[in-house]
Amino acid sequence: KNIIFAIDISQSMRYEFNGVDKGQDTRWHSVKSAVDRLINGLGDDSNNRFSIVTFSSDDWYSGRFHGEGTYIRGNKSMTAAQARSVAAGLTHAQSGGTDYSSAFRRIDECCQNPNDGWENIVLFITDGEPTSVPKDELRNLMGATAQAVIATAYTREAAKEHLGQVKSFFSIFVGTNQGTAAVLSTITQATNIAPNEKGSVQASNDKDMQDLINLLTRRIKKPDIGVA
Repeated sequence: KNIIFAIDISQSMRYEFNGVDKGQDTRWHSVKSAVDRLINGLGDDSNNRFSIVTFSSDDWYSGRFHGEGTYIRGNKSMTAAQARSVAAGLTHAQSGGTDYSSAFRRIDECCQNPNDGWENIVLFITDGEPTSVPKDELRNLMGATAQAVIATAYTREAAKEHLGQVKSFFSIFVGTNQGTAAVLSTITQATNIAPNEKGSVQASNDKDMQDLINLLTRRIKKPDIGVA
């Protein structure tokens, strides 16, 4: 199996689960703990490989701040030990919005060839709906509000285009906003992936997140477990 983490590092990841910014890094700490636990849980199979993609917009903001952009961290197809080391060193951005589309591109780059027997499994973790799209595909000639309005529709098409090598796609919304969680679910369902190999869920607190990781670890090890 080739497990690919796509982790939102936009500035809102520093907030608590309810969206309050108290400097506790609650969402971020919960996500990092969950990623480490899942890698550790799947690392007992030495054939498994891991990739980590971090994503945020690359937009510029007032005060000369800008988003961190989207990158593959470390190497593609890392061992469990390498992936845990890379994940431990991740930090969230100090500014920046949410760009799913660029994450989908990098996910595709991390995929192994399914014809060689690889199963590409994606865990897509975010606390926001898409607010930006790659500038080389859609130039930012409109205001931020207009950009956000069209981002969801654009991202839904990008999910169909860039995830063709992915066998399983599980998305996790981190937070209490049910509307945004519904947007993520809509984009997840738009992928050209078998219905029983994709699912979207909301983690409203740290316990939800850790319980979900336990379930996903079992699901990836034993694909006959349902995702409902």
